Amino acid sequence: IAIVWMFKDSNEQFQNTQTKTKILNDTAVEYIGGIEVIKAFGKAESSYERFVDAAKENASSFIEWMRSCIIPFSIGIVIAPAT
Repeated sequence: IAIVWMFKDSNEQFQNTQTKTKILNDTAVEYIGGIEVIKAFGKAESSYERFVDAAKENASSFIEWMRSCIIPFSIGIVIAPAT
């Protein structure tokens, strides 16, 4: 029961983390590839903020996924050895 509960929304969560990771990777490549242009036009701060926001969204997607799994995981870990 605990495993089923833990995996009930896993496909949605997985898709969300995949999307956020792709956005982070694209933003990182764009930031690193354009750093000279960004510095030349004085947009380093705003460009870096986009990268930081993408990194925070990516981390948040994984944290929320793990947060949704912690209760059923804990229940399973407590009950399994007792049986």
